[in-house]
Amino acid sequence: DEYEVTVKLDGSSFTVYHLDGVVGCCSRNLDLKLEDKSSSFVQMFDKLGLGEALRALGENVAFQGELFGEGIQGNNEKLVGKKYAIFNVWFINEGRYATADERMDLFIKLKDLIPEESAGLFMHVPVIHSSSRLYELGLYIVSDVLNYAEGPSWNTRVKREGLVFKSIKDPSFSFKAISESWLAKQK
Repeated sequence: DEYEVTVKLDGSSFTVYHLDGVVGCCSRNLDLKLEDKSSSFVQMFDKLGLGEALRALGENVAFQGELFGEGIQGNNEKLVGKKYAIFNVWFINEGRYATADERMDLFIKLKDLIPEESAGLFMHVPVIHSSSRLYELGLYIVSDVLNYAEGPSWNTRVKREGLVFKSIKDPSFSFKAISESWLAKQK
């Protein structure tokens, strides 16, 4: 199979959605109240103008991503402030994940709807390879994949948490390779 390979950012799972005119945001397990302005997730949702942007986009979709930066999971990226990085799009009505091309297309459309002064806080996770077979990357056994997970993160001054390999043929299938040096640093 061919895989898209992306950098795994160290943060908190953050999903935003639009469903039949209703917009919202979620942490990993909770649909959050948009009135709770103390939530970092709601603060980013508001700062990016995602309610208006998702309504303008007009599709019943959920954008899954990572909220990372100051105050989140130890701020591995050494970021001033916070950013929101998209890694998945779920088509709610169709019950399926977007392909890599569909995801990138929707990401660009949504980014174009975000206020210019906040657009720099909204990104796609860094893509290392857009479509490669594992053997084309020299990855034959698990230790090859783990070694490949080592390297710089989005902020090239820090080590990345790891990599995510997402099937091009079936975007619902993915696996993560966590950097062993990143894990050692967490102990």
